[in-house]
Amino acid sequence: MNKLNLPAHLDPILDPTGISWRLKEIDKGYVLVFNKKTKRVEVHNLSNKGDTLSVVCPYEKIDKRLLTLVRQTRRERSEELMAEIDAENEKLEKSAHDKTVDNARERVKELLKTKLRKEY
Repeated sequence: MNKLNLPAHLDPILDPTGISWRLKEIDKGYVLVFNKKTKRVEVHNLSNKGDTLSVVCPYEKIDKRLLTLVRQTRRERSEELMAEIDAENEKLEKSAHDKTVDNARERVKELLKTKLRKEY
């Protein structure tokens, strides 16, 4: 454990861009770390009990996109976020269903054409 009480495989990042300080403006518990095991940048919230991991940075560089992602995934937005996920899943399911129906229609048309040609 280090002075932030993080496991040894998590190193606080020296951040010349100031993103780590801007994270603290969102929530004082946020800390930007590099996970040596997974070789990725993570945002942890030391105010959380148990697991402190909040967000894994999906970007190559640490920039303001990470701040936006942290804001979007905050606990206060959990209901809204779940509604967005449900709506997107519903849209994907409808699209897959529509595609299946369209493929079935095309196959039936082809089968009917073939059968009608053979009969006449």
